[in-house]
Amino acid sequence: MIIKEHKQGLPLASKLLVGVFLGVILAGIVTWLMGGVFPPFPGA
Repeated sequence: MIIKEHKQGLPLASKLLVGVFLGVILAGIVTWLMGGVFPPFPGA
């Protein structure tokens, strides 16, 4: 994988940003699978 090849050259900040980015994507997918991209708003 390209990520493995360049992993040693990545600064810690970049690793953290990638981790957060992937975390947000996973959270979005899980939320979507559970019934919607956004949680239901009060009164909606």
